[in-house]
Amino acid sequence: MRTSEAGRLRHLTAAITAGMLTAMLAACGGGDPSAGPSPSTPVSSSLAPTTPAPTSTSPSQSEAWRSHFNAAQLRAYDAALQRWEDYESRSEPIWAKGKATAAAKALFMQYYPSPAWVGVWNTLQTYQQAKVKIVGLPKVYWSRGKSITAAASDVVIDQCLDYMPVQRTQDGQAIQPPNPKPQLRIVELYKAPGHDWLVRSVTTSTDKKFRPCEP
Repeated sequence: MRTSEAGRLRHLTAAITAGMLTAMLAACGGGDPSAGPSPSTPVSSSLAPTTPAPTSTSPSQSEAWRSHFNAAQLRAYDAALQRWEDYESRSEPIWAKGKATAAAKALFMQYYPSPAWVGVWNTLQTYQQAKVKIVGLPKVYWSRGKSITAAASDVVIDQCLDYMPVQRTQDGQAIQPPNPKPQLRIVELYKAPGHDWLVRSVTTSTDKKFRPCEP
């Protein structure tokens, strides 16, 4: 491998601070219809008016946010959260092996709309080239609905996480230990008619923009 290429890959792997993906993966229109529906407008203009959840992260109020939504919205939240948790558990072995296989691509296409899944797939390919593996999942202190559209078709989930259980290696050597402080992750999902919930974007902390939270 050329020196410049090796340096580029080292720079990329040094930026792994969130256990899975650190960049927001926003879905755009077009692409392969077999990958699932794509929103035709940006998130900010496509969402119906939402009801915000409380901002407090106090454990005693961890379920208080549910009182701000109706039954249909809460069912949507529960289904969206389950969908995200299914993706995490199914994708963990993929990142642990660090191999860009056909099965991995199929999984990404199942949970992300087109062309957002391409970004996840490209990340896995980069990790394979750099011999990066990510083993384990972060501990979830709590999850709650940040916003849910009136039509219950779009859900934004806040999660407070501990990334210490996640192990990262490059060519067998430990790299970039996780930040020990609890941090916020924001997951946006949407549901189009005839399709299951899809991941619109995932926003995590970075060194430059750390999002703390209270467990």
